[in-house]
Formats: sequence, structure tokens, C-alpha cells
Amino acid sequence: MKVAAKRLVNYAASDVDSSVTRWFTGLNTNPDARIRLFTFPFAGGDISAFHRWNQWLPKEIELVRVQLPERGVRQAEKTPDCMADLVEQLFRAFIQVDDLPSIFFGYSMGGLIAYAIILRLMEHRLERPRLFCVAACNPPHLHRIAWDAMSDKTLKKVLFGSDPDWGEMIPTKQIQANLKLIRKDLSLCQNFLQTCKLSNSMLDCPITTFGAQQDTIAVPEDIVNWRSYTSSSCISHKLGGGHFFIFNTQSDHLSLLLRREMQQLERKLI
Repeated sequence: MKVAAKRLVNYAASDVDSSVTRWFTGLNTNPDARIRLFTFPFAGGDISAFHRWNQWLPKEIELVRVQLPERGVRQAEKTPDCMADLVEQLFRAFIQVDDLPSIFFGYSMGGLIAYAIILRLMEHRLERPRLFCVAACNPPHLHRIAWDAMSDKTLKKVLFGSDPDWGEMIPTKQIQANLKLIRKDLSLCQNFLQTCKLSNSMLDCPITTFGAQQDTIAVPEDIVNWRSYTSSSCISHKLGGGHFFIFNTQSDHLSLLLRREMQQLERKLI
């Protein structure tokens, strides 16, 4: 362990980007926090998807929303051309905020990014999240959709077809305006998945999955196979709705399940 600690000091001193606040919204805003919850957005999404979560989170949980480039206050920043570069930049920020136990919650594309960050933390023998929650996201070996091969028309059809309520939740004009960023994010995912399928890397932290019954992109029967990606436990939940159940009434069910998971984790830390 002394060797690992020395490696961390050398790595941090020479390579770490000190501007962690551009990646993390909400960091160090809760003086009562005993655990940090990091949320990772879906393709084309940003921190706004989680802006109401503080309303139901226990006071001991600090919500930290991961803000990716090319959206929100980082609108002028270019998204890296490959997932490896994005993960490396984000990893350099994460190693500066390990003073509290953490939970990772990744939604759709966010699940893959969170998974990649955990692998990097393991590689450097650093503190991993005490729990990895992944929603609306298949494990790497079960991603079957060739996003790059789709026309804009087909891509929109697949997205809208993944959730019967999506048209009511998000205006069509907003999807059209955001299509370029969605495509870029999905391309990052495809690039990363090719690497994952070759490495078959295993995690050592517990996993909790959330799938929706009407989701045609990440079906619950596939999502449960995240259990083969950890040497620890894996619990799976099935909710109603489609791929974007985070925006409909099922979000209440999701928050209830997450709150229960967090309370159990907090008891273990006492």
C-alpha cells in the first residue's frame, strides 16, 4: 500500500488538472455530508436531469452532478474525440475529491462513463465508490445498436420509440437542436464499447441496476447482466415507463429505491 500511495503523490503532483469545479456542480456545498453522490448524465444530457434530487436526498448525502463539456456553463468547450480522453480528464478531477465515501449513479451513457472511471480508480489502487448505480444502460457486451450507421431520421425514430412518454416530456424541436451532441456522445460510447468487449474488466464494488419495462434500448433482461461485471453483490430493480423514466412519474419510485440503498450504506459506515 505504501507503493500505491507514493504513486498517487507523483501522479497528482505532475498531471492533475486543478479546475475540478468545471466538472463537478455542488461539490463542498453540504457541510453535513457523510457520502457524496456523483451523477453522470445520458447522451446529450447535462446536470439539469438531476436538478431536483436535493429535494429528496437525505441531508447526509451531498449531490455532485458531473458536468460534461459542450453543455451548460461548459458550452464553449469541445467534447473530446474519444471516450478514453474524456475519462482521463474526468479521472484527474476525481482523484482530488476522495475525502468522503462516494456513490456513482450513471444514467444510460453516464453508466458507461462511471464504469470507466471506476476501472481507472482500480488501476491506480484508489478509493472506489461504495456503490455503483446504473440505470437505463446495458452492460458493455450487450450494447447491440450501431448508432453511427443511422441517419438522423432513424436515430430520432429509435430514440422516440424507446419511451412512449418521451414526446410529452421533451419537445421535438429540442431533440432536433440537440441531435449533433447526442450523435457525438453516442459515437464516444461505441468507441469505448469496442475496447470494453476486448478487456472484459471486473469491478470490485456492489452494483445496483435500474431498468424500465418499456425501454427498447436497454431492456431490463439485459441490464441485470451487470452482475457479471462485479466480484461483489448486484441488485436489480425493474420500473415502469421507458428509457427516460427519470423524467416521468417513475422518478418517484427511483428516488425511493435510491434513498433506501443510501440509508443502508450509511448504516454500514457508522
